[in-house]
Amino acid sequence: MPNYEEYIMQTPGGLIVYFIPSIVAAVRMHDNWIAICALNFILGWTGIGWISALIWAIHKPERA
Repeated sequence: MPNYEEYIMQTPGGLIVYFIPSIVAAVRMHDNWIAICALNFILGWTGIGWISALIWAIHKPERA
């Protein structure tokens, strides 16, 4: 019989790791945080999409 307590404890941690790019964009008040969240949600599972979203969230364009 599977131990469901482990799954219950691991799910929030996994979701936090998955949405790190979205969290970073929101905390840094990135101009395109909605697009970053969408990219993270849709393509974050690929790895390349997750890394792209993280780089985009970290890079903040200079304001003129």
